[in-house]
Amino acid sequence: MTSAPAFVELQTQVNNSAVGTNLLTNSNFSSGLGNWMINKGTNADCKAAVTTDSDGDTCIHITGTGNALGLYCSPVSFNQNQVTTGSTLVKGTGTVNVVGFGYKPAYNFGTISPGSYSKVGSTMKADSGRPIFRAYFNSVAGVLDIYIKFVKLETGSRATDWSANPSEVLTKSDYAKIQAAIVALGGSLK
Repeated sequence: MTSAPAFVELQTQVNNSAVGTNLLTNSNFSSGLGNWMINKGTNADCKAAVTTDSDGDTCIHITGTGNALGLYCSPVSFNQNQVTTGSTLVKGTGTVNVVGFGYKPAYNFGTISPGSYSKVGSTMKADSGRPIFRAYFNSVAGVLDIYIKFVKLETGSRATDWSANPSEVLTKSDYAKIQAAIVALGGSLK
């Protein structure tokens, strides 16, 4: 039954419907480095600090020397062996090592500009044994000094604009329930 053409077509439609959905939480770093860990890199000197950029967005300033410096988060929920795209906005001095899962063969895209943000990332098949999302960068002439913001992992081979993980979005219905509970307890919202 699972190989029937109608089932395969339906499964493809379901899988494609998740395109654009961010599978990461705290991907705009609004909770600081919550659920993100620092990968010290080949020279073990990576530093990552939460800051606010000139656009007023929370971002992470990453500095160090060597290769594979950056951030990772685990576990990440995904469909095993599905094509995924990881992306982030970045500016500064460095090159992309990987923005996505593990070290599977990947198609890297984008270049880091020193003065303005550009989208960089990788498209690859999700590694079924490693639910770890990585945003690692390599130094240029021994220096890595970059800012990253709006990290995203999504299914499919196309990087779409950043959006929050659906679990982090407060809907009008959610707000109404919270408001009703506060009022029931004798409080109010203004």
